[in-house]
Amino acid sequence: MPQCGNPPPPRAGFRADGRMVSELQKMEVRLRRELLRPLPRVGFDPELLERYRNDLKRDRKLARIFYYLAVVAVFGLAPLYGPSLLQTPAAVVPLYRPLEFGVILPLCVIAAAIDFLPLSRRVSAAVHLGVMLALWGALLVMQRAARAENFYFPPEVLGIAVLCAAMLCGFTLKYMLRGIVLFTALNVLNEWFSNSPAQVFFMDALLILVLGLAAGAGAFFMEVLQRRLWLAGELSKLTARTDSLTALATRAEFNHRFADVLAMAGRQRRPVAVMLMDVDNFKSVNDGYGHIYGDEVLRRLGAIMLDMARRPLDIQARYGGEELVIVWYDCDEAAAQKLAEEVLATVRGAQMPAPPLGAPPRVTVSAGVVVLVPESATRPADVLRTADDLMYQAKRAGKDRVLFRGRLLGAPLSAAMAGG
Repeated sequence: MPQCGNPPPPRAGFRADGRMVSELQKMEVRLRRELLRPLPRVGFDPELLERYRNDLKRDRKLARIFYYLAVVAVFGLAPLYGPSLLQTPAAVVPLYRPLEFGVILPLCVIAAAIDFLPLSRRVSAAVHLGVMLALWGALLVMQRAARAENFYFPPEVLGIAVLCAAMLCGFTLKYMLRGIVLFTALNVLNEWFSNSPAQVFFMDALLILVLGLAAGAGAFFMEVLQRRLWLAGELSKLTARTDSLTALATRAEFNHRFADVLAMAGRQRRPVAVMLMDVDNFKSVNDGYGHIYGDEVLRRLGAIMLDMARRPLDIQARYGGEELVIVWYDCDEAAAQKLAEEVLATVRGAQMPAPPLGAPPRVTVSAGVVVLVPESATRPADVLRTADDLMYQAKRAGKDRVLFRGRLLGAPLSAAMAGG
């Protein structure tokens, strides 16, 4: 009884005539479109936004922890340096200590630990936002209490706290800008009601506004640059993993994934089928119709390969110039033979693009298939070498055909080649 798992429904992005607009190609278009937008823009393709936010949460974790630990160090050590260095008046100590040790320090410890808990990005962001607002609010209260006792609490302390949060913590821009505007205004109002001399008030207010503007501009351009760097990185990874012509995996990506699939199949004692194929007489297609038309043929074949192996552990890749490879996980010999023959029949019957002149060529492939349950000593290169030898035997036997070798239960590949 043939067995090759249960295939999922047809992939989105394919049309019945064999042409495709692949998911990977559409992703590349979206990435390039976003990357080419003018610099001062922070809008994002909605389909990319969630991935970007999740990556940013992970990448900025250490920066946020550093920010919170710095706050903990400044306020946790305040009883040591406050009386001598800052000459903190005794009248404000009963208010400062509960704020420092009952609000600021516990909240910072909670916020630093929250990134290590398995919480969703939205919940984590809400906790960080709440902690940040409480922290800034506590600083305002401390500043107000200090002014009531004629103790100079520098207004730039809150401005610096806001600026560092904007540059380091990776908060959502719209919330960060709202927080900056709100606490800059509150800081200025705090100075207004402190009854400071006019010159002192205007100097302090100017400094607060400058820090607020710097925080807002820093948050904006940091967001823009973070997004552009993320887009460039995603595009680089995508182009490294995906062949831009066929939308199949590249050779390097295939080598990486194939080794993982063989290792998993060995652990789970599952059969793996490997089909390596080469387009017959492809040089004559390029010579007779031109290389651009040859690329269109490969693109059409890539669409077929993607539609023939659709499960998560299956692999479709462009192995070489006109060599393609498919790996089916948990696929026995009978199922592999049926699938391989279906691939050849689909390619044989595919409607190729109309050339500028004449009728489209008849395109076929020759293939070699190896089916095995990998052992610990099984090397990916040996499996591929065997499939490659079988593919060229199929070509010598007349092309447009597939040759099989392979035994279940981990038969050595050398024995498999010798048999039959």
